[in-house]
Amino acid sequence: MKQLENKQNEGGVTSALAALRRNLARPVNFFDQFEAIEQLEALVRVARTTVSDKADEYAAILDEVKDRHASLPPRALRRLMSGLLGDPVRSKIAKDSSII
Repeated sequence: MKQLENKQNEGGVTSALAALRRNLARPVNFFDQFEAIEQLEALVRVARTTVSDKADEYAAILDEVKDRHASLPPRALRRLMSGLLGDPVRSKIAKDSSII
């Protein structure tokens, strides 16, 4: 029973993270920085509620994003959030392409 409950809780975190990643994957012109921050806040709430092992990591990311939000243009904020939370494959591609 406990395993089933843990699986359901993971689904909430997975869904919240997937929604945020969809926003981050949008073309730059359609990226909504305020929606992304709200989605990150929701991810932290769900992770804490479900006692996810990543709750502290997500909370630290939220703190970093909130600290930098006012000083970064939306494009840079999107890049920061994608690097921290984005799809690992997309993040690697973005990082590798910025080196070239």
